[in-house]
Amino acid sequence: MRGSDRGLLIVAKANISVAKRDIREQDEVYVNFALFNITQAVEKTIKYLCSCNGIDYDYGHYVYPLIDKLLQKNVKVPQLVQDSAEDYGKWATKSRYTASQLVQRSYIDRHIECVSAWIDDVERQLLTIM
Repeated sequence: MRGSDRGLLIVAKANISVAKRDIREQDEVYVNFALFNITQAVEKTIKYLCSCNGIDYDYGHYVYPLIDKLLQKNVKVPQLVQDSAEDYGKWATKSRYTASQLVQRSYIDRHIECVSAWIDDVERQLLTIM
């Protein structure tokens, strides 16, 4: 693992924490902020797992090719993340530049729950390895 990758899970957890805060705000622009932070949490978790599994990656937002590489190595990636893989890159950009709500709050809530549990699971696996 590259030394610079060690903090990726910490940053992913912080992104989820911010998403949880933002989704509670009434102004719909905060829904987009929550969406942005979800995309960042997914990206960081995927890149962390790539690093742990010897998979090279670049610093772009498009993670769907990396998900395929993780799945080829039998690394667990939640189905919701797999199903939304192509959307994450688009959301990471669009959510920063528009005030119009991009997706429904309930959809974001599902992602927050899923990605948060995934990060916790990855972290537990890390602790059992150490």
